[in-house]
Amino acid sequence: MEIINDRSSGSEKLTQKVLSFVKNYYENGKDWKRYKEEIINAHPEMVQLKNVLDILEFFGEEYIDEINSKIKIWKERAIKNSRKLFRDEIRLLTISYSSLVFGSIMENMDKITQVNVLESGPGFEGITLQKDLNKKGIKTKLFNDSQIYHALNESDFVLAGFDAILSGLSIINKVGTFPLASSSKFLGIPFYTIGTSIKYTDLKINFKRYDEKFLFDLTPSKLISGFILDLGFFGRRKFSYLSGILSGKDFLKNIFIDGK
Repeated sequence: MEIINDRSSGSEKLTQKVLSFVKNYYENGKDWKRYKEEIINAHPEMVQLKNVLDILEFFGEEYIDEINSKIKIWKERAIKNSRKLFRDEIRLLTISYSSLVFGSIMENMDKITQVNVLESGPGFEGITLQKDLNKKGIKTKLFNDSQIYHALNESDFVLAGFDAILSGLSIINKVGTFPLASSSKFLGIPFYTIGTSIKYTDLKINFKRYDEKFLFDLTPSKLISGFILDLGFFGRRKFSYLSGILSGKDFLKNIFIDGK
Protein backbone atom coordinates (compact mmCIF):
# COMPACT_ATOMS: atom_id res chain seq x y z
CA MET A 1 0.00 0.00 0.00
CA GLU A 2 1.38 3.41 -1.02
CA ILE A 3 0.47 5.10 2.29
CA ILE A 4 2.36 2.48 4.30
CA ASN A 5 5.56 2.85 2.28
CA ASP A 6 5.41 6.63 1.78
CA ARG A 7 8.68 8.15 3.07
CA SER A 8 8.56 11.47 1.25
CA SER A 9 5.24 13.05 2.24
CA GLY A 10 4.96 15.23 5.32
CA SER A 11 2.20 14.70 7.85
CA GLU A 12 -0.17 17.18 6.17
CA LYS A 13 0.09 15.59 2.74
CA LEU A 14 -0.02 12.09 4.21
CA THR A 15 -3.16 12.99 6.18
CA GLN A 16 -4.85 14.01 2.92
CA LYS A 17 -3.85 10.69 1.37
CA VAL A 18 -5.26 8.80 4.35
CA LEU A 19 -8.56 10.72 4.23
CA SER A 20 -8.87 9.99 0.50
CA PHE A 21 -8.13 6.33 1.16
CA VAL A 22 -10.78 6.09 3.89
CA LYS A 23 -13.35 7.93 1.77
CA ASN A 24 -12.74 5.66 -1.21
CA TYR A 25 -13.05 2.51 0.90
CA TYR A 26 -16.15 3.79 2.69
CA GLU A 27 -17.94 4.80 -0.52
CA ASN A 28 -17.17 1.39 -2.03
CA GLY A 29 -18.38 -0.54 1.01
CA LYS A 30 -14.90 -1.71 2.01
CA ASP A 31 -13.56 -1.96 5.57
CA TRP A 32 -10.78 0.62 5.97
CA LYS A 33 -10.48 -0.02 9.71
CA ARG A 34 -8.55 -3.24 9.20
CA TYR A 35 -5.69 -1.09 7.89
CA LYS A 36 -5.85 1.47 10.69
CA GLU A 37 -3.16 0.02 12.97
CA GLU A 38 -0.91 -0.75 10.01
CA ILE A 39 -1.06 2.89 8.88
CA ILE A 40 -0.41 4.18 12.40
CA ASN A 41 2.48 1.79 12.99
CA ALA A 42 4.03 2.73 9.65
CA HIS A 43 4.23 6.39 10.73
CA PRO A 44 4.23 6.43 14.57
CA GLU A 45 5.77 9.90 14.84
CA MET A 46 3.04 11.51 12.71
CA VAL A 47 0.47 11.77 15.47
CA GLN A 48 -2.07 13.61 13.33
CA LEU A 49 -2.69 10.40 11.36
CA LYS A 50 -3.67 8.46 14.47
CA ASN A 51 -5.81 11.29 15.84
CA VAL A 52 -7.68 11.75 12.55
CA LEU A 53 -8.36 8.02 12.26
CA ASP A 54 -9.50 7.88 15.90
CA ILE A 55 -11.91 10.77 15.31
CA LEU A 56 -13.26 9.09 12.16
CA GLU A 57 -13.77 5.82 13.99
CA PHE A 58 -15.55 7.60 16.85
CA PHE A 59 -17.80 9.96 14.87
CA GLY A 60 -18.22 7.97 11.66
CA GLU A 61 -16.99 8.11 8.07
CA GLU A 62 -19.72 10.55 7.03
CA TYR A 63 -17.62 13.25 8.77
CA ILE A 64 -14.60 12.85 6.45
CA ASP A 65 -15.24 16.08 4.56
CA GLU A 66 -15.90 17.98 7.79
CA ILE A 67 -12.66 16.74 9.32
CA ASN A 68 -10.79 17.77 6.18
CA SER A 69 -12.39 21.20 6.31
CA LYS A 70 -11.53 21.71 9.98
CA ILE A 71 -7.91 20.70 9.46
CA LYS A 72 -7.64 23.45 6.83
CA ILE A 73 -9.27 25.96 9.19
CA TRP A 74 -6.90 25.03 12.04
CA LYS A 75 -3.89 25.47 9.73
CA GLU A 76 -5.15 28.85 8.56
CA ARG A 77 -5.61 29.98 12.17
CA ALA A 78 -2.09 28.93 13.11
CA ILE A 79 -0.64 30.75 10.11
CA LYS A 80 -2.54 33.93 11.00
CA ASN A 81 -1.31 33.66 14.59
CA SER A 82 2.26 33.72 13.27
CA ARG A 83 1.82 37.46 12.62
CA LYS A 84 2.59 38.07 16.29
CA LEU A 85 6.11 36.78 15.75
CA PHE A 86 7.19 38.96 12.86
CA ARG A 87 8.47 42.52 12.85
CA ASP A 88 10.20 44.42 10.06
CA GLU A 89 13.32 43.07 8.33
CA ILE A 90 13.36 39.57 9.80
CA ARG A 91 15.84 36.86 8.88
CA LEU A 92 14.57 33.47 9.94
CA LEU A 93 15.99 29.96 9.86
CA THR A 94 14.02 26.78 9.30
CA ILE A 95 14.52 23.04 8.90
CA SER A 96 12.81 20.48 6.68
CA TYR A 97 9.63 21.52 4.81
CA SER A 98 6.68 22.40 7.01
CA SER A 99 3.61 23.57 5.09
CA LEU A 100 2.74 25.81 8.05
CA VAL A 101 6.19 27.39 8.07
CA PHE A 102 5.81 27.97 4.34
CA GLY A 103 2.36 29.48 4.93
CA SER A 104 3.72 31.72 7.69
CA ILE A 105 6.46 32.99 5.41
CA MET A 106 3.87 33.83 2.73
CA GLU A 107 1.67 35.51 5.35
CA ASN A 108 4.53 37.73 6.54
CA MET A 109 6.67 38.02 3.40
CA ASP A 110 6.61 41.82 3.51
CA LYS A 111 8.50 41.69 6.82
CA ILE A 112 11.11 39.11 5.80
CA THR A 113 14.47 40.00 4.28
CA GLN A 114 15.82 36.45 4.05
CA VAL A 115 14.87 32.87 4.84
CA ASN A 116 17.78 30.64 5.79
CA VAL A 117 17.16 26.96 5.16
CA LEU A 118 19.00 23.87 6.36
CA GLU A 119 19.30 21.16 3.69
CA SER A 120 17.63 18.73 6.10
CA GLY A 121 19.12 15.36 5.28
CA PRO A 122 18.63 12.50 4.78
CA GLY A 123 15.56 13.49 2.72
CA PHE A 124 16.86 17.00 1.94
CA GLU A 125 13.41 18.56 2.07
CA GLY A 126 15.05 21.90 2.76
CA ILE A 127 16.32 22.03 -0.82
CA THR A 128 12.75 21.63 -2.09
CA LEU A 129 11.56 24.34 0.30
CA GLN A 130 14.22 26.74 -0.92
CA LYS A 131 13.16 26.20 -4.54
CA ASP A 132 9.49 26.79 -3.70
CA LEU A 133 10.31 29.96 -1.77
CA ASN A 134 12.45 31.25 -4.62
CA LYS A 135 9.51 30.76 -6.99
CA LYS A 136 7.52 33.08 -4.72
CA GLY A 137 10.22 35.74 -4.87
CA ILE A 138 11.56 35.12 -1.36
CA LYS A 139 15.28 35.64 -0.86
CA THR A 140 16.81 32.48 0.59
CA LYS A 141 20.13 31.00 1.59
CA LEU A 142 20.77 27.27 1.82
CA PHE A 143 23.03 25.85 4.53
CA ASN A 144 24.51 22.40 4.91
CA ASP A 145 23.21 20.66 8.05
CA SER A 146 26.67 20.86 9.61
CA GLN A 147 26.62 24.68 9.31
CA ILE A 148 24.04 25.29 12.05
CA TYR A 149 26.31 27.76 13.84
CA HIS A 150 26.71 29.94 10.76
CA ALA A 151 23.03 29.68 9.81
CA LEU A 152 21.99 30.80 13.29
CA ASN A 153 24.38 33.72 13.29
CA GLU A 154 22.62 35.00 10.18
CA SER A 155 19.14 34.60 11.69
CA ASP A 156 16.92 36.48 14.15
CA PHE A 157 14.96 33.39 15.17
CA VAL A 158 14.18 29.82 14.18
CA LEU A 159 10.74 28.72 13.03
CA ALA A 160 10.14 24.97 12.70
CA GLY A 161 7.10 22.79 12.33
CA PHE A 162 6.31 19.71 14.37
CA ASP A 163 4.81 16.28 13.75
CA ALA A 164 3.74 15.75 17.35
CA ILE A 165 3.41 17.74 20.53
CA LEU A 166 3.66 15.59 23.65
CA SER A 167 2.53 15.99 27.22
CA GLY A 168 5.11 18.23 28.83
CA LEU A 169 5.20 20.16 25.54
CA SER A 170 8.15 18.40 23.98
CA ILE A 171 7.86 18.12 20.20
CA ILE A 172 8.74 15.51 17.63
CA ASN A 173 9.93 16.79 14.29
CA LYS A 174 12.34 16.03 11.46
CA VAL A 175 15.70 14.67 12.64
CA GLY A 176 18.09 17.55 13.18
CA THR A 177 15.55 19.69 15.01
CA PHE A 178 16.99 18.81 18.42
CA PRO A 179 20.56 19.91 17.63
CA LEU A 180 19.16 23.03 15.96
CA ALA A 181 17.07 23.91 19.04
CA SER A 182 20.00 23.12 21.35
CA SER A 183 22.32 25.36 19.37
CA SER A 184 19.68 28.09 19.30
CA LYS A 185 19.41 27.95 23.08
CA PHE A 186 23.19 28.08 23.50
CA LEU A 187 23.51 31.11 21.21
CA GLY A 188 20.52 32.91 22.69
CA ILE A 189 18.47 32.82 19.49
CA PRO A 190 14.71 32.14 19.95
CA PHE A 191 13.35 28.82 18.70
CA TYR A 192 9.65 28.85 17.82
CA THR A 193 7.52 26.02 16.52
CA ILE A 194 4.25 26.08 14.60
CA GLY A 195 1.55 23.46 14.17
CA THR A 196 -2.01 22.51 15.01
CA SER A 197 -3.38 21.13 18.23
CA ILE A 198 -4.68 17.98 16.53
CA LYS A 199 -1.07 16.78 16.64
CA TYR A 200 -1.15 16.50 20.44
CA THR A 201 -0.79 13.15 22.17
CA ASP A 202 -0.23 12.00 25.74
CA LEU A 203 1.07 8.64 24.52
CA LYS A 204 4.72 7.64 24.43
CA ILE A 205 6.13 7.66 20.92
CA ASN A 206 8.64 4.99 19.98
CA PHE A 207 10.97 6.19 17.24
CA LYS A 208 11.09 4.00 14.18
CA ARG A 209 14.03 3.29 11.91
CA TYR A 210 13.21 3.84 8.25
CA ASP A 211 15.64 1.87 6.07
CA GLU A 212 17.97 1.77 9.12
CA LYS A 213 17.75 5.56 9.59
CA PHE A 214 15.98 7.68 12.15
CA LEU A 215 13.95 10.40 10.44
CA PHE A 216 12.63 12.15 13.57
CA ASP A 217 13.92 13.37 16.92
CA LEU A 218 12.55 14.90 20.12
CA THR A 219 13.05 18.47 21.28
CA PRO A 220 12.24 19.15 24.96
CA SER A 221 10.11 22.14 25.90
CA LYS A 222 13.00 23.84 27.74
CA LEU A 223 14.56 24.54 24.33
CA ILE A 224 11.38 26.08 22.88
CA SER A 225 10.69 29.82 23.11
CA GLY A 226 7.07 29.65 22.04
CA PHE A 227 4.30 27.76 20.27
CA ILE A 228 2.22 29.11 17.39
CA LEU A 229 -0.98 27.07 17.23
CA ASP A 230 -4.53 27.31 15.99
CA LEU A 231 -5.32 28.03 19.64
CA GLY A 232 -3.10 31.12 19.70
CA PHE A 233 0.47 32.17 20.42
CA PHE A 234 1.98 30.80 23.63
CA GLY A 235 5.25 32.18 24.99
CA ARG A 236 7.09 30.40 27.80
CA ARG A 237 5.04 32.16 30.49
CA LYS A 238 1.92 30.49 29.07
CA PHE A 239 3.35 26.97 28.74
CA SER A 240 1.60 25.64 31.85
CA TYR A 241 -1.69 27.10 30.63
CA LEU A 242 -1.22 25.50 27.20
CA SER A 243 -0.33 22.17 28.76
CA GLY A 244 -3.54 22.29 30.79
CA ILE A 245 -5.64 22.92 27.67
CA LEU A 246 -4.07 20.13 25.63
CA SER A 247 -4.23 17.56 28.43
CA GLY A 248 -7.88 18.29 29.18
CA LYS A 249 -10.37 15.44 29.10
CA ASP A 250 -11.49 14.52 25.55
CA PHE A 251 -9.60 17.50 24.12
CA LEU A 252 -9.37 16.09 20.58
CA LYS A 253 -13.04 15.17 20.41
CA ASN A 254 -14.00 18.58 21.76
CA ILE A 255 -11.96 20.57 19.24
CA PHE A 256 -13.64 18.61 16.45
CA ILE A 257 -17.10 19.30 17.87
CA ASP A 258 -16.45 22.94 18.74
CA GLY A 259 -13.89 23.81 16.11
CA LYS A 260 -11.76 25.41 18.82
